[in-house]
Amino acid sequence: GVAEGAYTLRISKKNHVTRDYEVTVSGDTTQDAKIHPIGDISGDGKVNTFDYGRVNSHARGKSTLTGYEFSCADVDGDGKVNNFDAGRINSHARSKSSLWT
Repeated sequence: GVAEGAYTLRISKKNHVTRDYEVTVSGDTTQDAKIHPIGDISGDGKVNTFDYGRVNSHARGKSTLTGYEFSCADVDGDGKVNNFDAGRINSHARSKSSLWT
């Protein structure tokens, strides 16, 4: 029931990172979509020490997160991925505090 054309499909859910997909509808069109919880850089559905390692490496300048991975690592939403984000992910992964309210 959607007219042919180009669309932006936005997927969002509480405590998850919103994701946009560019979709061109023509005939029968399907789009797979996946969103991650805040802090889940790997996309496995959990925030764990692997995610902490990735964000910590980025914050220290040893690697670079881009795109959706960057958005997942930016837990406070300030447009930067830094030691604060790494600390929050680490605390969550060790069950010391939660990223979500």
